[in-house]
Amino acid sequence: MSTFKIRNQDNKVDIFIDNIIHLSLKKDELIGFQSWIEGVEHKIYYIEFYMRKKDILAEYDKKSMWIGILKLLGNENLFKDNF
Repeated sequence: MSTFKIRNQDNKVDIFIDNIIHLSLKKDELIGFQSWIEGVEHKIYYIEFYMRKKDILAEYDKKSMWIGILKLLGNENLFKDNF
């Protein structure tokens, strides 16, 4: 089972899976994010990060990875400096 960690400091949010950097986002560029599932037999799990200049689409084939990252994001105050 994978382990997930988030580092939310200064103007940066880093997401780690099994202690390896998975994604690094600048907080002042992050507008929001959404997630969804596609597929019937073979599901694909998505998280799309809306950034000021370019959006980032993350795709996962394991529900546990998708849920792990969403739980991390849900526990962080990512937008307090933006509003």
